[in-house]
Amino acid sequence: LGNAKSDFDVAKAQSELAVFAAQLSAIRRFRKALELDEHFIPAHGWLGMALGQQHRYPEALDAFGRALEVDRIPILTTMLAHTHAIAGERETSLQLLADLMATARKRYISPYDIAVIHAGLGDSHAAIAQLQAALEDRSPWMVFLPVDPRLDGLREEPAFAEIQAVLD
Repeated sequence: LGNAKSDFDVAKAQSELAVFAAQLSAIRRFRKALELDEHFIPAHGWLGMALGQQHRYPEALDAFGRALEVDRIPILTTMLAHTHAIAGERETSLQLLADLMATARKRYISPYDIAVIHAGLGDSHAAIAQLQAALEDRSPWMVFLPVDPRLDGLREEPAFAEIQAVLD
């Protein structure tokens, strides 16, 4: 049994290292895209997400800030709120969440986006409820459910597995 656990730990470490290496590669590519077009919003957003997953919060927040200077689209606010949440800046994240909820009264905001913020805040019940709403809403973002690292903290929840099973 000791060897099985050790093998599992090594495999998990190798997997985490592969993800980290992929994030570094992605960061380089997003930065290269921004050298070509500093106003390319998706590159700013995905760069911020990759940096946030590496716990490089000031750089991630800067990337989102630059993107929001170009266009204040809700998905960027979602990414920003999630990053504030995982950086331990709960009040800022909650204020951004409140702003998004106010915006949702005027225009469509995917429940998936709201779920991501709740996941970052550690509120699994609210995150699962929003993922269920996203499923019912047929949110196109649900295709990312199996791989979105921002939802990793929910994967052990039985309700998450039920939502995942509907998509499989």
